[in-house]
Amino acid sequence: MPKVGLTRMDIIKLDVEGYEKAVLTGLAPLLKRDRPILLFELVGKQIKGGFASPDELRAHLYPDAAMFTLSGKRRPALTPFDWHAEEAICIPKERAHAFEGMITR
Repeated sequence: MPKVGLTRMDIIKLDVEGYEKAVLTGLAPLLKRDRPILLFELVGKQIKGGFASPDELRAHLYPDAAMFTLSGKRRPALTPFDWHAEEAICIPKERAHAFEGMITR
């Protein structure tokens, strides 16, 4: 794979059809170093070797990640994380303030 000269990853959108666990495992050093915002679907859960539980998912992210469900088509909102929803977003604690206007309880 050619090097593209990126020095930092600030946001990552995963669309890997159930292979999130494998991808996040491979990205572990980058997640630890850059602490990007992650947008992803929770497709497949245990299918294709996916996550078995929310705790297992969190173990593959940075420890203090704020987890939300992304909902709404016209006006996106961040709601409390729902393991059964499809769209998830993981925000590093130090960047969560930038999303306060989107967070609904």
